Amino acid sequence: MKLAMRLSKRRKQSGFSLVEVMVSVLVTSVSVLGVAGMQVTSKRAGYEAIQRTTATAMTTDMLERMRSNPHALDNYIAAQLGGGTITAEPVPRCTNNTTDACTDVQLASRDLWEWEQALDGNDETREVSGSDVATGGLLNPTGCIAVSGGEVTVTVAWQGQEALSNPGGNTCGAGLSRYGSADEQRQLLSVSTFITDG
Repeated sequence: MKLAMRLSKRRKQSGFSLVEVMVSVLVTSVSVLGVAGMQVTSKRAGYEAIQRTTATAMTTDMLERMRSNPHALDNYIAAQLGGGTITAEPVPRCTNNTTDACTDVQLASRDLWEWEQALDGNDETREVSGSDVATGGLLNPTGCIAVSGGEVTVTVAWQGQEALSNPGGNTCGAGLSRYGSADEQRQLLSVSTFITDG
């Protein structure tokens, strides 16, 4: 009799019950959903970091172009570049050879055109259905340059993923309907420096 009771207890304790299986499936599902949410958040943060890094590189590029052409600083003043505002490529190309050399003013015009091409992503393309499509640059970019005496301010605006408070004070890209109804997705990077013209 004692042997029969032991055997029946062992049979009752072996295996998992349906409730235990359902609880383990629920815990696993919640964990997988948490990992998926972290993946989305990290991809978004990575994208925002790439956009800010690109804006930093473009701002630095324009400041260095201006620093190498200090006699034409006033010719770099631009209120809102981006989105193809400079429609024609400037001539000459401003290469180092004597047949295609530039004056300081022509070089400033060329620099602005090349900078806008970079902002719009036209310097990185891939072929889609037989035509080149821009793949670089920023999302809905706007570039602004202000010069006051020797103080130069270069600002780049782009569309961020998150709605933020409007960065007032700097109007670069404001009111263009590119960054939400109240410019709540407008991200800004602004760098000021002093450049002497001689």
